[in-house]
Amino acid sequence: MRLRLARSDDVSQSNPAISNGLSKSESPSTSSSSARSSKSLPQQLDSSNHTVSSKSDIDTVTYPSKCSCANHLAKTYINQTFNFDVDTLYELIFGDNSCTRDFFAEQKYLDYTFGEWTLNTTNRKRERTVTYGTINQSILGTNMIQCREKHILEEENPHSVYVVTTEAYSEGMKYADTFYVLTRYCLVQKDAEHSSLLICAEPKFIKYVIGFIKAIMEKNIVSSIDVEVNDRVRRLVAEEKKARDRQPVEKQISQPQQESPTKELTDIIVPEEKIEEIPSVKDTVLPKLEITSLPTPEKIIAHESNRFDLNVIFVICFLLSQALLWYKLFSLERNVITPASFCSDYCKNVPK
Repeated sequence: MRLRLARSDDVSQSNPAISNGLSKSESPSTSSSSARSSKSLPQQLDSSNHTVSSKSDIDTVTYPSKCSCANHLAKTYINQTFNFDVDTLYELIFGDNSCTRDFFAEQKYLDYTFGEWTLNTTNRKRERTVTYGTINQSILGTNMIQCREKHILEEENPHSVYVVTTEAYSEGMKYADTFYVLTRYCLVQKDAEHSSLLICAEPKFIKYVIGFIKAIMEKNIVSSIDVEVNDRVRRLVAEEKKARDRQPVEKQISQPQQESPTKELTDIIVPEEKIEEIPSVKDTVLPKLEITSLPTPEKIIAHESNRFDLNVIFVICFLLSQALLWYKLFSLERNVITPASFCSDYCKNVPK
């Protein structure tokens, strides 16, 4: 390009007519380039408008109103909304974290292990196994119960819905092989910051059990599930409070403190002005305070010891008076009984 421009300049200097022709010939090219740029400008605007429209489409996200379950199990134990997104709520319940470990420790679960999620080729659903032990204390004695939970991920839609079904089997106590506990967790994203948790459960009997024994077992199972669900919800509420308290601190850290130099100067100057305005301590007259003497520990101990001594003396006097009364009563009975017995003995010895 530089060589061409140099040559054109040489030609223009040698022949002004040619230079005029060159200028005329260059004008269409410049006009065409400007036309091209003007044509390309609307295309850029169109692309920017498309980006904005796509962003508005992202902002208008539709959230499911409920889970996709056709029906739930026999009893619903909890249906509550939390200030978590559904992914965080899922991790707090089914992840291997401090919240889950603290929950297991509170339930007194021992030697718990989390299995890996694997894909079941039959139903095309992810599954895992969780094992733990617990101690059962009853009238019959103390038993170590081994529990095995099978977790089935019925529906997995990140940022939207999770449905997990658990089957809990136990071994080590009577009638443990006759039933298992079926529980379902439905986690649904309600909006950008809230998600709901629904827990329903029921016992499933796989062997025949006598009527009244079955009723007692169902009652105990329902009460134990109720306690477990309440403890889990209480831990989720505590985690929710921790996250709420953590947000203001994170905001303060994320926002840098940008202060103007004038503000820094005022911060330096203002304390000096305040110090000049504050009167000296010598000029101020403090009101006289009447200080009442507080009882010292030695006085309190002495008072308590005196009261203890009085109580001891009173008890000793009471016991002595009772002993004296018993002694007098015993002596009176002896004086009354002795003459009668003496008379009876004397009458027996008198000859007839």
